Amino acid sequence: MLLHPHFIKFEKPENRLSLSFSAVAKKEDRKRISDIQKEIKKIVKKEEMLKDLGIEEEREGLYKRIKRGDRFIYKYPPESLHFSIVNFATYDTGKNAVSLRDFDDVRKNIEDTANFEKLRANIEIFKGSFLREVLENNEFIDVQIGRIYLPAGIEGSLALNAFPKTKCFFTNLGKIVEETRKRMDTEKLPVSHNLKIKAYSEKNYQYFALNIFRFIDRDENHFNQGGTFYKKVEKINSSGKFPFKLKMKPCIVISDPYLANDEPAKIDC
Repeated sequence: MLLHPHFIKFEKPENRLSLSFSAVAKKEDRKRISDIQKEIKKIVKKEEMLKDLGIEEEREGLYKRIKRGDRFIYKYPPESLHFSIVNFATYDTGKNAVSLRDFDDVRKNIEDTANFEKLRANIEIFKGSFLREVLENNEFIDVQIGRIYLPAGIEGSLALNAFPKTKCFFTNLGKIVEETRKRMDTEKLPVSHNLKIKAYSEKNYQYFALNIFRFIDRDENHFNQGGTFYKKVEKINSSGKFPFKLKMKPCIVISDPYLANDEPAKIDC
């Protein structure tokens, strides 16, 4: 398939839960992101190829539309604005995600498995080391939002580049991940090889992706020619709104890919 240079690819919903060490936007700082989302929402409503899809903004609505097999755009609500720092384990739900209750039932089953408490204990140790050695006992991660990330094509999501401002953040984080992997190997936890820092690189800088919209469809091969949309979003990047600073709260999370299941998903914030 010959793609438009600024295509939008819609992704198939993922039926999985992840146990991760993540960062959730501080409540008082979420408005800056919400303002960016509002601008993009206005663009969508005027974009010929997107306006009829609708933007879903509610967590319950997300699963209703997934169940129907809709093609739609999901706007992350304020309480779900986050990025993953390290993923510890991924669990396939083994069925279609049709409601928040389904995910919560799966989560409870996972928490009852033999390895879960050992795994959680290791993440608690990881979190303690992270707070001491990376954040130097600060409660929040200071990040700078550089811009809306716009690669040649938008594949599944629209995200903000989040650059941690703490000195030696990734160097110290890498050391803690390696220490944790060795400890988990010693305990013969089967997920130790899955440990991965969920960061990206750009011009010798590392950053996290803070998703603000998802493009969802039961057919993962659907593409839109998003040239006009792309150009309008690009204008937001050059409008003087970036960069800006945010505080992010480190949390241990067991959640679906959208951080959409209920508040107990954040098992330790």
